[in-house]
Amino acid sequence: MRRKKIVSDDDLIRDLKGRHLVEPSRRILIEAIALGGRLAPARKSVAAWVAELLFDSGLAPAIAGVRNGASAAERRLLYRCRTQTDGEAQVDLRLHAVADGTVDLVGQLLPPWSGASVEAKSGRALRQAVLGVNGEFAVAGIPAGGDTIVLTILAKDGNYIVLGDVPMPARKGRPASR
Repeated sequence: MRRKKIVSDDDLIRDLKGRHLVEPSRRILIEAIALGGRLAPARKSVAAWVAELLFDSGLAPAIAGVRNGASAAERRLLYRCRTQTDGEAQVDLRLHAVADGTVDLVGQLLPPWSGASVEAKSGRALRQAVLGVNGEFAVAGIPAGGDTIVLTILAKDGNYIVLGDVPMPARKGRPASR
């Protein structure tokens, strides 16, 4: 195994002050600045979030002696979202089936993302909401077009969390999705 040669501070300063370093000509500098203006702006790195379902009330066994009670019309979900850079967030969701066949979604993102927005998509329908100061949000009237919802949380800095296949609660004429 080779050992790295450690350079002293004095040697480094002497090398940097050496005459072999030459400033570019004014023409080359102007061309470089002009070329730099044509380059695409550097993209901010967007973290990839991985979501893990921690709790789903729809998967809990039914209470003995209780048939399809009021709890079937409501579903609670808790997700933990992580990035490769040790970023972590939790998304707490409550879905409630409304008598008209739509679904209301109430949730909270912790820690909250300032100025973020939420999109809930079911079938072709898209509903949007803005996160509150504490990361809370509410999306009403999600049509019962599909068995799942795709929930996207969009931050101002370009980051986003996508929760695909969020299961629906039991609705009029449809059982809860798994």
